[in-house]
Amino acid sequence: MNIKIKKLQPGMGNEFADYFANLSFTHEPNWSGCYCRFYHMDNDIEEWGKRTGEENRLDAIKEIDNGNMTGFLAYTDDQCIGWLNANDWKSYKRLYPFVKDTIGDKKAGVVICYVVHPEYRGMGVSKALLNAAVEDFKENGYDAVMALPLNANEFSQKLYRGTESMYEKAGFNKVGEFEYGQVFVRELK
Repeated sequence: MNIKIKKLQPGMGNEFADYFANLSFTHEPNWSGCYCRFYHMDNDIEEWGKRTGEENRLDAIKEIDNGNMTGFLAYTDDQCIGWLNANDWKSYKRLYPFVKDTIGDKKAGVVICYVVHPEYRGMGVSKALLNAAVEDFKENGYDAVMALPLNANEFSQKLYRGTESMYEKAGFNKVGEFEYGQVFVRELK
C-alpha cells in the first residue's frame, strides 16, 4: 500500500473535519465529536462534556485555518485514511501539567492522537504519520519530540496515543510515567 502524508496547512480545516465526520466511532461514540480538540483545551471535564461535536468541528476548522492546530493526514489513492495530532507542546493546554517538567526550556513537539480508518489499521499508517512528524519537527529546529502513550491493559482503544513498542522502535526513550501511562522523548539534536 502506498501511503502519502500531508502536513496540515491553513485552508485544510474542512478536509480534516470531513475525515472525522465520515468515520464510525462505534467503539467510543463520545470521540466522534472531539475533532482532536480535547488536549488543546483547558476547561474542566464537566465543561468539556457540554461542548457539542459541532462546536469542536468549527473550533478545529478555525484553529487549523489560523495555523494554530497542526498535524498530519495520511492518504492512499487520494482517500484520507489517517490523522496524527502533532504540535508544539505549548499548544496542548490540557497536557501542560504532564509535560512542563519533562520539557523544561527545550523547544519540543508532542505527538498525541492517531486516528486511523479501521480498514487500514495494522498497515503502517501510524508509523508513517509518526515518521513524518519527527522529520517535520527536526526540520523546524525542535530539540525533542514527546509522546504520552496510555496503559492499554483494559481497552485496546486506549492505543490512540500510540504504543510503547512503536515509540521505542522510532528511537524514543522512556523518561517517566504518570498515573495512566508513560512519557517517551526522542531527542532531535
